[in-house]
Amino acid sequence: MPGTEGIGNAAAPIAPQQNITSAETKKDETSVRARTNSNSSKVANTTEEAPGIKNAVKVAKNGASKAISSIGNKIFGSSKKTETEAKPEASRRHSLSSQSNTQNYLFNKNEFEESMDRTITANEEAEKAPDNKKEELQSKAAEAKQKSVSVFKKLFNNFSKMSPSERKGYESEVESSVKSLGVTNTTKAENVLNEFATTEETFLSNIQKYNNTLDKLAKDKKITQEDKATLQDGWKELETEVKKNVDNFKAIKKDSGNSFLSKLIKFKESFHFSISSSFGKIMTKLSNTEKYTKCLAILDKYKGLKEIQDISNIPIMPIQRGPRYMLLAHELSKDPKNNPIAAVMEDTINEIKETAAQIDKQG
Repeated sequence: MPGTEGIGNAAAPIAPQQNITSAETKKDETSVRARTNSNSSKVANTTEEAPGIKNAVKVAKNGASKAISSIGNKIFGSSKKTETEAKPEASRRHSLSSQSNTQNYLFNKNEFEESMDRTITANEEAEKAPDNKKEELQSKAAEAKQKSVSVFKKLFNNFSKMSPSERKGYESEVESSVKSLGVTNTTKAENVLNEFATTEETFLSNIQKYNNTLDKLAKDKKITQEDKATLQDGWKELETEVKKNVDNFKAIKKDSGNSFLSKLIKFKESFHFSISSSFGKIMTKLSNTEKYTKCLAILDKYKGLKEIQDISNIPIMPIQRGPRYMLLAHELSKDPKNNPIAAVMEDTINEIKETAAQIDKQG
């Protein structure tokens, strides 16, 4: 099976360390220091008598330092690595990490196949069961499937940790696993991800329109700088955060091609909708009812300006965005115990739901 080369090879044996007692160590160090101090004293006493003596002192001290360092290295070994040694070491660690992810995936794959065998057997027994046993065996079959979905979640997490080039060798296997769990069509889930992207682009466009209009009105002195600052409080930061989301969606579409699994992995890696994230914090701030009411009062002062009329519906959008995120998250997370896609998205979906609930609470 691809990706398993080098796994499990035995490490080279470590040479035994030389046994040096602490007494011998102290004796060696004391002897070196005594000789060094003696030599240094002799040299120091004649510094006025001969030229270049200062250099001799420096050489003597350096020699002593190297001697003591040499004793330490004999006992403990040098802890420093040259740049040439460090690079292969970093490469080796990366290789071991990749092997570990692949090895874990293969372990989960075997575990999943065994679990699916039990699920299939349980379903067959439930179908053939007499009426008085059918309900009991159907319940056991449902439990078996839930176990398989749980194992698939672990399998998918290790699959997603592989590099894109490593994943290619196993992608068809994972897709088959999804189908074996009853998901024969991923179109609906893909449509949800596409809707996330499309609505976020529209949201960004409106935020940019709002900020650009206020910048121009203040520059033309049609509104005061103080009012502009109040109206824009948090909106420049929101523009930055939403633009990150939009750019990530574009990258997902560009890099993932037609593979839904790759899109799913990219989505999990790229988006951080939690309340503690910058995005979550700024969305919560702008969804505050008191802040929104204050913005409306200022906009009302300038309602005679056509530019203000054109952006007057934008301040409510962060408040409206919460329920939209919740709805999209709900579509992706239906029945996580039986739906493998919902299972692997569970953590991300919970983040979105938590943030959306906080936004809704502020509104």
